[in-house]
Amino acid sequence: RTDPLAGKPGRAADDIAMLMYTSGSTGQPKGVMHRFDRITRSAEGMVGNIRKAIGPTEEIRILSYLPLAHVFERAWVECAAFVEGRGHIFFAE
Repeated sequence: RTDPLAGKPGRAADDIAMLMYTSGSTGQPKGVMHRFDRITRSAEGMVGNIRKAIGPTEEIRILSYLPLAHVFERAWVECAAFVEGRGHIFFAE
C-alpha cells in the first residue's frame, strides 16, 4: 500500500540496517542489530576479496542456495550485492 521510495534515500552510518538472529544452538536465539556502516564495510571487504580471486568481470552471477535468514546468505547475497550495485542473483529451489 506504500509507494516505493524515489531516488536514492540517504541513511546515516549509525542507523540500524538489519537484524540477524543467532541459531539458538546454545540457548535462546538472539537478535543482533547491525548498522549501515558495519554491514557496508564487511560487504566491501567481501567484494574486494572476490575481485582479487577472480579478477575484474563485467557480469556477476550469484547462486543463492541457503535460506535468506542465514547469516552468510544475508551478508553475501544482500549486502555485497547492494555494495557492488550490479549483477544477477539466482535462487535455487
